[in-house]
Amino acid sequence: MHATPDLFSHPMIAAANFHQLATAFLCAFPTNWLEAGEGRSGGSTVVRLAIDFMSAHVAEPITMTDVANAAFVSTRGLHAAFTRERGETPMQYLRRVRLDAVRADLLAGGADVTVAVVARRWGFAHLPRFAERYRRAFGERPSETLRR
Repeated sequence: MHATPDLFSHPMIAAANFHQLATAFLCAFPTNWLEAGEGRSGGSTVVRLAIDFMSAHVAEPITMTDVANAAFVSTRGLHAAFTRERGETPMQYLRRVRLDAVRADLLAGGADVTVAVVARRWGFAHLPRFAERYRRAFGERPSETLRR
């Protein structure tokens, strides 16, 4: 089967081909320049890329692998860089950001706002575990925050 040249000029095909080529290149020639690279903020490029990705996808069901891929490192490298620079794992950071978002939504309140809906909106599917983490983070139950 022969592909037409027009097929390869399609933006989605070109982007997929570029991504595959870049991935193959990075696998063939591993580097650690991202881990060592310091930016203006003093943090590594890896951590900045990870935080940017998590911020853009905070309400989505993202995994450690998703974050590591966005930062162009292994999950182990991401975990090490994050822990070294921020004193917490990437998933702890994401959970904290999500808890802050839940708190802001609960404080904003509204007649039709419920703890369950807000928690699920920010990625907390297991409500008892969410409630316990919320209480540990803020010293009160989510329902108490909502009643304010």
